[in-house]
Amino acid sequence: MPTPTAAVTEAQAQRHLAATRDAVLAHCAQLSPEAWHRSDGEGRWTPAQILEHLVLVEQRILGLLGAMLEQAPEADWRERTAAQEPKLAATAVAVSKVEAPPPMHPQGNRAPAELQAAFAALRERTMALAVRRGELEQRVRTHLALGDLNGWQWLRVLGYHTERHLAQMQAAGGGAAAARG
Repeated sequence: MPTPTAAVTEAQAQRHLAATRDAVLAHCAQLSPEAWHRSDGEGRWTPAQILEHLVLVEQRILGLLGAMLEQAPEADWRERTAAQEPKLAATAVAVSKVEAPPPMHPQGNRAPAELQAAFAALRERTMALAVRRGELEQRVRTHLALGDLNGWQWLRVLGYHTERHLAQMQAAGGGAAAARG
C-alpha cells in the first residue's frame, strides 16, 4: 500500500488498485455457494452484497471522474484538497460504520460470477485513468465523509475503499479455510 504522506505516483496507484482487485477476486474464487450469502451479523452485508456495493461505487466514481474531466480545471484545487491527502489511507480501516447512500446499497439480484466480471472490468477502466493524474488533480468534488477531494484522490480512494470492504467480506464469508467449507 502506498504511504499516505508520500507523493503517490501513477504506477503506485495502479499497483494498489490492481492488488486490491486481485485480493477481492482471489477471495471470491474461494467462496462456496453458501458463503456468498452468509453474513457475520444482523443487518450486515454478505460477500455477494459487498461485491455488488463495490461494483456500484466503482461505476459511480468512474462516472464522476469522467464528468470531472469534461469540466475546466480549478485554479484553487491544491488549496482545497491538500489537507485531505493524509486521510485517504485511513479509509481502508473500518473504525466506525459508514452508512452508504441508498443508491450504493446492493439490491441482491446479480449472480456472483456477473459481479466478479463487472468488478474486474470496472477496475481496469479505473486503472487506465491513473495516467491522467495531472488532469484529475485539477478538478474537485465533495466526498460525503472526506470533504473536498480532487479527481486523483477520488481515484485512489477506490483502492482504500476496496481494502475496507475486503476485510468485511472475509469476516462475513469466513476466512479462506471456512470459505472452502
